[in-house]
Amino acid sequence: MNSLIARSFMEFLDDDDLNIGHTDDLTKQWLEGLDLEMGPLRFLQWSWPRDSCQIGPVRIDTMQAVRARKDLADLMPFRLLPVGYGPNGDIFVIDVSEPSCPVGFVAMAEYD
Repeated sequence: MNSLIARSFMEFLDDDDLNIGHTDDLTKQWLEGLDLEMGPLRFLQWSWPRDSCQIGPVRIDTMQAVRARKDLADLMPFRLLPVGYGPNGDIFVIDVSEPSCPVGFVAMAEYD
């Protein structure tokens, strides 16, 4: 992941409701324990929305909310970080197993 491009993209999308910036220290430490590559780690620590928000049809959680998600324990063994929801309830994830960190959805039907 090119964290500079990702940060620039988030700033481009920001119309003053994303509140992009640093997360709290406890969440920064939690993220460091996830064994992420440096680019995605810094992006999630420093350039992620600090308020839950909507980006297009996708609901994006704060990193504090991600840390508290009940489905986190089920998805992280597959290196899927759940960061939001699609309009139909599908889980929006970042695949942190690959350096490029592709994003996608885990369908509720597959998850259940």
